[in-house]
Amino acid sequence: MRQSVTIRRNRTVGMRFISSRGVEAGSLREMTAFRLSRDLFSLFRPDSRIILRAFLPTSWFGSSSTDPKEANRMSPESNQGLVEYYARRAAEYETIFSRPERQEDLGILRGWIGDAFSGMNILEIACGTGYWTEVISRTAKSVLATDVNEETLAIARSKGMNSAKVRFQKENALSLLHLVNQRFNAGFAGFWWSHLPMRGVRDFLNGFHSALQPGALVCFIDNRFVEGSSTPISRRDSEGNTFQMRRLSDGSVHEVLKNFPDEGRLRSSLSGLATELEVRWLRYYWLLSYRACDAA
Repeated sequence: MRQSVTIRRNRTVGMRFISSRGVEAGSLREMTAFRLSRDLFSLFRPDSRIILRAFLPTSWFGSSSTDPKEANRMSPESNQGLVEYYARRAAEYETIFSRPERQEDLGILRGWIGDAFSGMNILEIACGTGYWTEVISRTAKSVLATDVNEETLAIARSKGMNSAKVRFQKENALSLLHLVNQRFNAGFAGFWWSHLPMRGVRDFLNGFHSALQPGALVCFIDNRFVEGSSTPISRRDSEGNTFQMRRLSDGSVHEVLKNFPDEGRLRSSLSGLATELEVRWLRYYWLLSYRACDAA
């Protein structure tokens, strides 16, 4: 007998979780219960709230909005579901780079970014397990590799990269304002753009650029959608964002925001924010490079 599953909405960037409960947690009835619970929670004294947080669902302390559009609004806290997904995926993350059919493309990417970042002081965001940090650190002058996830950072730190020029630091890619005084002359992100809701891309870029020097070299690499190789698209929302259902080795299934922008969208996202913009298309990946203008 098949067990019915339903999707529980979590108000995060591009994430929902599968449960075997008989009622969808995103239903009006349950969301109303959550909002009432948050209201009651606010009546307790602050010292009592600390204790209560240990026993209550984390969704009680998030946004109180039930508007679906609010679920994709960019904020430093809004990507919690994606953080949880990559924490659980950390140990198996790099297996995607072992696929035989992708080795030619990966070799091209490694060679290109290694040459492009030679001698530069790089801010890397969403570094994950440090797969690409190893590549850029070979030729860079220095790298500050950041990620919001301690699970992935632990793996990255274990790789024994040259500590004289590579530092790992826990940072949220959506909240980089405290890094503005370091003014890196290069910025890099691998497989991050595709996890941004389309309405939040420019806000993210402005924040990223604020931590870089004007004219800094910026490079993004990410996936193309390849039928028969990429995880199928499970749905598309009203704003055009696309989602995939991903199963991890622990058996958990997660819905992940995964966008596949075309060149027109990439260029329009950077209108007024970049010069010397170039997009390169490989079979499985794309590469975007440009010089950053002052944050608008």
